[in-house]
Amino acid sequence: MIVVAGVDGSEHTKSVVDAAVQYAADGEIHFVYVTSYAIYPYGALDGGPPVDFERIQRAHTDAVWAEVGELPQNAQAVTIEGDAASTIVDYAKSVDADLIVIGSRGRGAFGSLLLGSVSHGVVHAADRNVLIVRP
Repeated sequence: MIVVAGVDGSEHTKSVVDAAVQYAADGEIHFVYVTSYAIYPYGALDGGPPVDFERIQRAHTDAVWAEVGELPQNAQAVTIEGDAASTIVDYAKSVDADLIVIGSRGRGAFGSLLLGSVSHGVVHAADRNVLIVRP
């Protein structure tokens, strides 16, 4: 079995990791972290030096992988830039995954309407099984 698990360093990351490991058994696991699109480094509002967004993004990426922890032997870590939901679905297609594991913060319909929802987007765009994990 090939499992693609979307991780983001939030409170449900450990639950996603645990579920992916459980379902993959002797198969492959692809832990996927999707970074936001590149942000151009504008100067500070007070005319100070430019903000180093690349450094900030690298630090956040490192923090996400630290939260994931040590990967099992049958797993790999993948960092991709893009829109989270569509990027995870596209990656799952590219490796012919049997299952996508994703976390859900459980905001509900109104919260998802205002804030968007990666899990909602993955469920509606995926052409394969999706497991939504709660913390």
